[in-house]
Amino acid sequence: MLREVPPSRAAGAAAIALVVAWSCTLSPVRLSVLVGVAATAIAALGLDILVARSGQLSLAHAAFLGVGAFTALNVGGHGGPWPLALAAAVGAGAIAATLSGLPSLRIRGLQVAITTLAFQVAAENFLFTRQDFTAANQVLERPALLDTDLRLYVFALGCVAAVLIVRRRLAVTAAGRSFLAVRDVEARAQCFGIETGRTKLLAYALSGAIVGLAGGLLALKEGSISAKDPFVLLESLQLVAIVVVGGAGSAAGILTAAVVVKGLPQFVGHISIPLTGIDLDAVRIVPIASAALLVVAVVAQPEGIGGVYRSVGRVLDRLLGRGTAGRSVPRAQPTATPRAAEQATALRGVPRGLSLEMPVRALLETREVTVQYGGVVALDAVSLEVRSRRSHRCERRRKVDVLQRGLRPGPRDRVHPIPRGRAGATTAVAPERARCRPHVPGHGPGTCGDGEGERAARPDLALQLRPPGGDTRAGQHRDART
Repeated sequence: MLREVPPSRAAGAAAIALVVAWSCTLSPVRLSVLVGVAATAIAALGLDILVARSGQLSLAHAAFLGVGAFTALNVGGHGGPWPLALAAAVGAGAIAATLSGLPSLRIRGLQVAITTLAFQVAAENFLFTRQDFTAANQVLERPALLDTDLRLYVFALGCVAAVLIVRRRLAVTAAGRSFLAVRDVEARAQCFGIETGRTKLLAYALSGAIVGLAGGLLALKEGSISAKDPFVLLESLQLVAIVVVGGAGSAAGILTAAVVVKGLPQFVGHISIPLTGIDLDAVRIVPIASAALLVVAVVAQPEGIGGVYRSVGRVLDRLLGRGTAGRSVPRAQPTATPRAAEQATALRGVPRGLSLEMPVRALLETREVTVQYGGVVALDAVSLEVRSRRSHRCERRRKVDVLQRGLRPGPRDRVHPIPRGRAGATTAVAPERARCRPHVPGHGPGTCGDGEGERAARPDLALQLRPPGGDTRAGQHRDART
């Protein structure tokens, strides 16, 4: 059975199909412009992985774009096939981004952005001025498969689609979830066993690889690049503006912002204001318009163009009666009291994990607990009970924990270890410095559950652990040395 597609998504897919079909009918000059727009959109999508997924900010993505472009020119200009040139551009972009992200292992926030800015300035004034790196005399020839602007434009659209698929799949992988955990609370991510340093570097490497692909596409379009203008600091700032105006995390918004910032000025050329006789150069007015849109996006619409798209989609779903409000939500069905009693009786006889027994005394009871952070509801009217585990294993484990915290076995003590996989608990010898006389409620002062107060206070206490049932054949006697 096919899943029902929301009207908003169907309308979005239809709009995208119409725009792509219309763009394929444009002149070769404008198709070449759209290839450059596609390269910029890919670079912005790569930057969005850092900004929206991992919470990092980079001001050197134009430098990564240049590294990828010049690497593709070097490889292709020396006789390498164009797929190898694109692969080399992807690898070079990933390496450059990883190197610029190394300081993020020690510093955070805007300081990381400053270090990436240093990489941008160094690349702009050192790398991009060397003829052996920029391949000034090398030309990357287009293959016969991409000899026309229309074919190259279709290939650029394929690259954009591939990047969108990678972003989509990243959201459901362990790496993508690690990015989000590091972005939200880095200290909490460490508690979950996530290596924050490696996760950050992976985010930088993936972002740099995507930007390197954009650089290779740009090199394939131009054939030869003699100027460093597309890779200066202003371009990095413009990529940041595209991500913010488009909406961090919104691919549709970023693509729209890239078309508006990069493609619209070259399509329009001049902007005439009616009834005033004022004629403005679109190329010069774009930086000012980008800055104005950036301010508007931060103040009035923090979610950017993507937030507008989502709002329109919700309105469309509501008007057509197929939104989330109209979907049936599963609800708990009431059960008759006799039937519930029968089910509870049958449940008591079912073997349960962790030696749970019913009924037992409730240690903690909560009723209708609600936790809310701003507009996010973490818990909504939750009731729960925490009950104790009345098993010999838990009692024995509690005593072992007390002994580990307060006592040190002597050199003549014998310990019966329990084999792995066998019911029971294992223990470890506490450090030698841990000497105390712990008190366990219910066993008298100075004892640890064995009823021998004087012996419990001595360092040569003999500790014996046996599996349930008293079977000591599974254990092997050995001396516990400290």
